[in-house]
Amino acid sequence: MIRKIRKRIYLAVEGESEQSFIKFLQHVLDQNNIHAHLDCAVLGGGGYETMLKKAIIYRARKEKSKGNAKISILIVDTDRADTNEDGWSLEQLVLEAKKNNFAVCLQRPNLEGLLLRMLSENERSITIASSAHKKLLAVWKDYQKPADARVLINKFSGEDLIRTAKYDSDLRDLLALTSDRKFP
Repeated sequence: MIRKIRKRIYLAVEGESEQSFIKFLQHVLDQNNIHAHLDCAVLGGGGYETMLKKAIIYRARKEKSKGNAKISILIVDTDRADTNEDGWSLEQLVLEAKKNNFAVCLQRPNLEGLLLRMLSENERSITIASSAHKKLLAVWKDYQKPADARVLINKFSGEDLIRTAKYDSDLRDLLALTSDRKFP
């Protein structure tokens, strides 16, 4: 039997919760026989410029030992634009990321906002960063930050991702980039 080679996708994320989300996404890909390995690096926060610079450095280190990734993706929260930590706008981040061969996927306004939308009947929910965690706790009482991958795997499914992606273009792009499939 010939095993299909997995394509390696490098993902740079803000923190531990986002890393858990990527582990959940890897689980969904594996369940659907999608041959991809999601190689995730945690950046530890910061402004957009800081995170992109770290992502570039971490990717270079990984490529020395594992070879080039087929795709590189930077996942960031849109709420960082409000804090203006290092002076970069979202537009500047996307432009600079593209110059460095990174696709940018945005979490609106943050991971808690995305998880809220993944819950049934909440796909169209729009929330601001300051209330996303509180709104998520109102419907998911035992949610704890940082999110745990096992909890996400038990709570959500691939169907939840696809349903939410119908209303979230960045999630739809993330799914397409990691699976080589088109989503509605």
